[in-house]
Amino acid sequence: MKVGIIGFGSFGEFASNVLAPHAEVVVWSELVVEQGVSFEEVAASDVVILAVPLPAYEPILLRLKPLLHSETVVVDICSVKLESREVMLRVLAPDQSMLITHPLFGPESAANGTAGHELVVCDAVGERAEKCLAFCKQQLGLKITYIQPEQHDRVMAYVHVLTFFVARTLGRMDMPDIPFKTPSFNELMDLIHLDAKHSDELFATIQRGNPFADEIREDFLRVATELEAQIHSN
Repeated sequence: MKVGIIGFGSFGEFASNVLAPHAEVVVWSELVVEQGVSFEEVAASDVVILAVPLPAYEPILLRLKPLLHSETVVVDICSVKLESREVMLRVLAPDQSMLITHPLFGPESAANGTAGHELVVCDAVGERAEKCLAFCKQQLGLKITYIQPEQHDRVMAYVHVLTFFVARTLGRMDMPDIPFKTPSFNELMDLIHLDAKHSDELFATIQRGNPFADEIREDFLRVATELEAQIHSN
């Protein structure tokens, strides 16, 4: 099996390392030319993984479409699902094999292996796509969870949007060197340090690409303002 990865950011590099023992892996990236191959060679793979920011989906897919075999499985791993799925279904041919997924893990959380981690799946189109999921379950040890795209984005508005919004806000505060810490504070700092390893592109995808993000951030800010007022009213 030959797997092509488009994009060589933190997740693209991580996916390459995870899959290398199981398949021939080729990579195309505009940013890491010396480590990659031609776009055409990647497009000729059995499986093509899109490891690019959400705004790059449409131009990349438009470039891929005339090069793809219908049985080539195009894999979406974006952190938001309604928009990425819409682009995939609109741009690619109706008979194109594809997987619409969101890996709930990455280079940090799965540093010791993928076994036991969760792969959310919104669509699996084609027999080869189903075989890819069987590989993920049997060879990589992933837990497969099926969910509708809208439900996914509603859930992730809390899990991702709110979590990383709070973490990045705290990370931008000018905190002094803390001489002593509680366990709960250490957990908070761990979250800030984890978010610092995420790219600005990923943060933008999570905050702008999720249609429920604005509502959740606004609710958080409203409650925080009400709590601040309550503190001063007592």
